[in-house]
Amino acid sequence: MHWNLNGQLIEEVTPQGEKIRYRYDVMGRLRYRQDSLGVTELHYDPVGRLIKHVLPGGYVRTYQYNAYSKVTRQADEQGRQTQFEYAWPNH
Repeated sequence: MHWNLNGQLIEEVTPQGEKIRYRYDVMGRLRYRQDSLGVTELHYDPVGRLIKHVLPGGYVRTYQYNAYSKVTRQADEQGRQTQFEYAWPNH
């Protein structure tokens, strides 16, 4: 395993010998993960919430949030959407 100067894991080797690499943005959030299947990308909104997850092969998952940072809608890589509703006081 290898870490960068910020203490973030940047490379690991699995027991099967596969190398997995990680890259982070300037805020320290994981942005890319590369393994034998390809690259996974993570995109965040200005307040740091995950809004887009791009899987190897270009498959995309998206997330929307309410004012309390609770997930309100998720769309998976097949286009299926799940909507979440919260009752007071859980917002």
